[in-house]
Formats: sequence, C-alpha cells, structure tokens
Amino acid sequence: MITGTARLKSAMFSNDWQLASAGQVLATMRRYPRQFVTEVATIDGDRWLLEPDGEGIVNLVSSDNPRLAAITRRSITGRRWDITSQAFAYQLISHPRPRRWHITVGGTPVAEINGSLLSYNTVTIESNLGVPLAVAVMAWNVIARPWEVAARPRGIRAVPEPQVQEQP
Repeated sequence: MITGTARLKSAMFSNDWQLASAGQVLATMRRYPRQFVTEVATIDGDRWLLEPDGEGIVNLVSSDNPRLAAITRRSITGRRWDITSQAFAYQLISHPRPRRWHITVGGTPVAEINGSLLSYNTVTIESNLGVPLAVAVMAWNVIARPWEVAARPRGIRAVPEPQVQEQP
C-alpha cells in the first residue's frame, strides 16, 4: 500500500523505473518497448507483468494468476480509466490541468498523481488513503506510456460501460 508521498523515477530515455516512498524502494519496473510489456518486481518479492490486451485494456498478470487486475479505458480521449481486481475498484481520472491525474473511489479523490513540468520521468503520487501498489503501477503505465496501451492490433477504442440489467 502507498500512503503519503511516493515517487516514480527514471532517467531520461531509460527503460528502468523505481517506485519509492520514504526512502524505501517499493517496486522496480523494467520496460521492454519492442514487446510492449513491463516487468514489475515488488518489495514483497512478487513479480508481475503489465501487458496490453488491446481495445484500451492493460492486464496485470503473474505466473500463478493470468489476471490479477486490469485497467480499462472508459473514454475516447483517454481521460477516464477503471482499475479493477477481485479486491479493489478505483478510477483514474485526468485533471483539467496538464500532467495531473486523480485516483478516485466512487468519485472521491484518494490520491493525486503529478508529472513533472516537461515529462513523466518523475511522477509524484500523493495519497490521503492507502492505495494498493498494483493500482499505482497500472496508473503509471497508462499515464507515462499511453501508446503501449494500444499495442495490440485492435487499437485504443474505449470499452463501453457495463450495462446492469435489472431482473423483474
């Protein structure tokens, strides 16, 4: 869980990233641009893979679970995403100001993500409540690497909201 301030950092043009909070590295990420995937190693020893699934979906998978979580594009412009798993449901929403995003629960912001003035090589996450590490990693993937979300041939179309059918 991320509480308080965390930073995602990478050297310019590097494929290696670190997520750190209070001086402790919580996760390292290694991008493989030609394959459009990112390997994630967490402080707990977990190893995940972020892989695009086309149609505006990125899955977080591990060797023992084919889909731990997913982030799904919900707007044509890419300003709204759903981050879901069996354990949580968050939304990633773009702020009107450039390089600013919010992670929300039920429309209430619980964390703010800010990119630096010129790039996303340094990203700051300010969290009021605990946000799962997986949520931060998936949000980073969409914010800093939006073209990788479109890596599969089907492109980046928004996935329609699920329609709830009420039974009579």
